[in-house]
Amino acid sequence: MNRKYGFWLIPVLLVIIAGILLWPYFTQVDLPDVGMTGFGSETVRARVTEIIEEGEINLGEMVQRYQIARVELLEGE
Repeated sequence: MNRKYGFWLIPVLLVIIAGILLWPYFTQVDLPDVGMTGFGSETVRARVTEIIEEGEINLGEMVQRYQIARVELLEGE
């Protein structure tokens, strides 16, 4: 085997193997639980008038960002 060929072959093979092993970590998407629902199932149009609070909450292994907002309903009850 030629020395030049062997010099480039090992790093290229290492990059390919690392890419194959790390592929699931870059393509995995965490979706919310299907059974997870909000307070109600009705959707209405509204305008956000004020953000009262925002932050992050730890939900087990996942950190979820949240906002508490004051809204003005534009339609519905």
